[in-house]
Amino acid sequence: MRFSICIAAHNEAHLLSRTFHAVRTSLLATSLSSPAFPGDTNSERANPGDALCEIIVVDDASTDGSIAAALANFPNSAELPLRVERFETRQGASPAKHRAAELARGGVLVFLDAHVLPEPGALERLVAGVEASQGRDLLTPALPALDESTFTVIPGRTGLGYGLDLADLSCRWLPLSNLQLDEETRLYHQPALIGCVLAVSRETYFALGGFDTGMKVWGVEDIDFGLKAWSLGYGLKLDVLSRVAHRFQRAFDHYEVPAPHVLHNKLRLAAKHFSPHHLQRWLARNTPLTLEQLLAPAPDLPGEPLLTPSPGLPGEGRGEGVFLPSPASTDHLPPLWRAALDLFHEHLASLQAERTLVQSRRLRDELDYAHTFQLDWPGHESNPPQLMALAMTLPTSEATGSEPSPWPSPEPSPEPSPEPSPAPCQCAVSGISAPETCFVGDEDDITITGTCLDGLSINIPGGEFIPLSSEKNAAGHIVAIKLRVQWITPGEHTLSATCGQSSATTTVKVYKVQIFANSQDVTGGSVATVVGRPIALECRVTPKMEFTNEWVIPGIYVKKYSILYKPTGEQDRFGRLYTSVNTSGVVETFQEKNETCLPAIRLYWIKPLFRGEISVMVTIAGRSKSASAKPEISAPIVNIVPQTTTDVPPVFVDENVLKFGKISKGITVSALCATGSDGAGEFRFLQRVTFDRTVTRRQEFATQIRDSTERTRTTERVLDRKDEIQDAWHFQNRSLHLNNIDAGGITMTDSPEITTLRTAISASVADETFDLRLMYRPDGEDSIWVSLKTITWGWSAMASGVPAFSLAIIGNPVIKSINVEDSVDLPIWSMRALDVPLERSTVTTSR
Repeated sequence: MRFSICIAAHNEAHLLSRTFHAVRTSLLATSLSSPAFPGDTNSERANPGDALCEIIVVDDASTDGSIAAALANFPNSAELPLRVERFETRQGASPAKHRAAELARGGVLVFLDAHVLPEPGALERLVAGVEASQGRDLLTPALPALDESTFTVIPGRTGLGYGLDLADLSCRWLPLSNLQLDEETRLYHQPALIGCVLAVSRETYFALGGFDTGMKVWGVEDIDFGLKAWSLGYGLKLDVLSRVAHRFQRAFDHYEVPAPHVLHNKLRLAAKHFSPHHLQRWLARNTPLTLEQLLAPAPDLPGEPLLTPSPGLPGEGRGEGVFLPSPASTDHLPPLWRAALDLFHEHLASLQAERTLVQSRRLRDELDYAHTFQLDWPGHESNPPQLMALAMTLPTSEATGSEPSPWPSPEPSPEPSPEPSPAPCQCAVSGISAPETCFVGDEDDITITGTCLDGLSINIPGGEFIPLSSEKNAAGHIVAIKLRVQWITPGEHTLSATCGQSSATTTVKVYKVQIFANSQDVTGGSVATVVGRPIALECRVTPKMEFTNEWVIPGIYVKKYSILYKPTGEQDRFGRLYTSVNTSGVVETFQEKNETCLPAIRLYWIKPLFRGEISVMVTIAGRSKSASAKPEISAPIVNIVPQTTTDVPPVFVDENVLKFGKISKGITVSALCATGSDGAGEFRFLQRVTFDRTVTRRQEFATQIRDSTERTRTTERVLDRKDEIQDAWHFQNRSLHLNNIDAGGITMTDSPEITTLRTAISASVADETFDLRLMYRPDGEDSIWVSLKTITWGWSAMASGVPAFSLAIIGNPVIKSINVEDSVDLPIWSMRALDVPLERSTVTTSR
């Protein structure tokens, strides 16, 4: 892979999404294929199908949801892969950047802040510059100021060279006139690096030890890295033809930077790079600390003392030498400095390793730096007017006669100064044409018209835009500009276009459409649940506004399913020896179309579903927008093992009964069930039946014979249940409960029969069919029973015999094949088999 974009992010709000979009747009504009820099001959470019670039993001314990929001809108692809790693606790910019470098696979590392806007080809140009130097140069681009609200460049404010003042470690922007141009590469030498946009060879980065992970939260980690690179002989270069706009903060508005952390970082930088003599002078000039206080714990550390001579540089006259501190009291330090000093001592061991790397390998020291860049520094006291770093030093305590003051609270990197204002533009903006109603995620075309728009400035809050076309008049002046805007932020936004003293505005309302499932935002994500558990879908529009909507919901679902099983306590009206039961299975479905046109809808899926989309179409003021989510409706895994009787013959008859299965049960059904991570619930069998049963009994008297026939039949399925217990509708009272990620079995048996008694002369069971269901209800309030498996079976048989009590099977009984399938519906019924009305008839003949 050619290069990796490394981003460290902490609470970047909407800016991270915009940065992702801007980086992708910049890379796609050049298709990662055309040479962007003199001498760029990288062979990887010959194959545009390869992923030449990747984006690595290290989330430094963000709490504002910015990472998830950015990922939701970023089209991760093989051409531009994106990887994210998260720190669970805040580590700081330096550790986050270093971790991104460790994860990166590219030959060149491009470090970006999470709030930048690169021009097309800008990043590739930096990469090509690093490659052309064979890794000897570290490159930064020109840095125009970026307007956070519009994500557009602020005209007239561009940072170019970056300078460092060793006296107080302050940084300033430098004009090109103060920088030396390399005629061969057309790059400018600069004294320091600013880390918001930085390109460095991967090999060089790790040869330098990377960003110092001992730096806390924020501050000078980029200055330290640049000084380390310069000391070891690498070049710090500026490419003014590469432009990447950067949001410069006037204050830290989205995270806290503790002042002791910044002070600690500056102390660490000074102790790493300065000789004992210069470090002592620097401390006296800028801090209330002494060298003894700073290095008090050093003698207890293993290995060499912290401050030792540099092997490659002569020590005499350069302030070098071994320093062995004596104990020093820190009791009277200001609290701010005491906190910074405690941090310094806590991380002294890692500093020792960093200093060893710098001091043992450096080719140039701080005195060389001061001489090269004309800084006021002990041993190089000149301060000519053309100072490259525009040094502004603090007076020493000796000069003021007072203790040095602590540095002020940390401030962000300075914003570039404004450039001279151009001559007034003779422009006139007529108006802005834009739709009044827009939606987040949609793209709309906006047209700006006027008599002359050559110097037009555009402000489109709430969206990102790209120019589409422009129209010029006969004089060559632009009179119309068409833009394509992708809306990002909901709300009412005022769009403005300004040219000289002329301006025009218009207002658009941008709405965000979301789908919530059980109060959780699932827009663009998934609705995960199990069959039988209620899902409350809701369509929300932000900002609030009256709207119409229509849902499209895939799969098989119902509004409600209820089972009633309640004994009445009333004796059977036909004189049978049991009381009746009021029972039913009732399904409520969505019958009317207007039921799916409400903002909120509550339903139950009754079958698993992993395809299709749940979508809602919202219409506001004649414009429509849809939102969608993918269903992930799971169900327990079930394996049904059925078996019929092994008796031969399977049906037998005697003077009292005609029965299916005598020794072994007529049918045995075993269900092996397994639940998933959210599938805890109860399993039961439910059985319905259709039947036609007839029994004729004979009574013989002295003068007559009386044949009495009783028939019970139903053409609709009724519940096959005997017990008269509240809610005991399940067959044979069999029940199984499983926890999440659990497994178990449940079994039912049945041997249907018809009672004949000794007086019967005939009995028949005609096409009796059973509909057996394995039912499941997930744990949770308001869950319903659903049918997982349907097992159908049945039998038919006839028996006859005269005189009475001599019944025999007539013909061959029929045992239907057992059929097992996934259920596609819910069982409904309105009565129990035992409560089916009894039909009676009597025939009397004389003897």
